[in-house]
Amino acid sequence: MKTEQIFALIAGGIVQNIIVADQAFADLIAPDYDVVIDCTGEANAYIGGEYANGAFVPRPPEPATV
Repeated sequence: MKTEQIFALIAGGIVQNIIVADQAFADLIAPDYDVVIDCTGEANAYIGGEYANGAFVPRPPEPATV
């Protein structure tokens, strides 16, 4: 039984894309990236976000409006 998950595709410490796929597909494309990691339920995983020391870096806060 295949189960779809959410994967972050990471190159150069930056999340390049986020996809919905099964583990077999993630394993297939993994050589094209530095890291392909399951980010299902991970609030800090977003396209353009940082991935450092094995963790997603939280999104910076929005600037305050005056």
